[in-house]
Amino acid sequence: MAMMASWRAGSVLPMVTVAILAMLSLWLKDVSHLADLFDMRGFRHEPGTIIEDLRLTSVSRQSSTTQVLTAQRMTHFLDDDTLRLVEPRYDRFQAAGSPMQITARRGLVSEDHDNFYFLDEVRLQREASRGGETLVLTTDYLRVMLNMDRVRTDKPVQVRQGRIRIDAQGMEADGKSRIMQFAGPVRSVYEK
Repeated sequence: MAMMASWRAGSVLPMVTVAILAMLSLWLKDVSHLADLFDMRGFRHEPGTIIEDLRLTSVSRQSSTTQVLTAQRMTHFLDDDTLRLVEPRYDRFQAAGSPMQITARRGLVSEDHDNFYFLDEVRLQREASRGGETLVLTTDYLRVMLNMDRVRTDKPVQVRQGRIRIDAQGMEADGKSRIMQFAGPVRSVYEK
């Protein structure tokens, strides 16, 4: 009798295991279809507005142009109020300072519209003032903080002004104080 009970347990155990696995697989199939029933719009990063050939102009109280932002394409995302730009160009004009222009392959504007992020083949050019030389900065990433009048990068950067070339691993520039701070190994070359 004991031998018969062990024989039944030995043959029933694999069948019970297979039955449990079959029920689990059916349950997983049913549960996987439930995701389609829920509204996922609030969790997706989908564009709300797409504009081709964008041109935004900011003017002062005296009706002079202070800033111009252009892009081949702008995509506005409603969930976080950010803007993605393709081939952005940002021009800034100041009464007391030299005009500045930034171009890149891609860009991002923060939800508060105070931070611009330029990505891939970034070029900043500040025109010469009072007999000086034009400044040209190149990098693959540049953050522009409009409210603080600063630019910053933590990527390799090259700055050229006249015969001077500076290569560094990062940089921060303050537009008000006109001071540039370089990070990492810095190499400066004066070309004759």
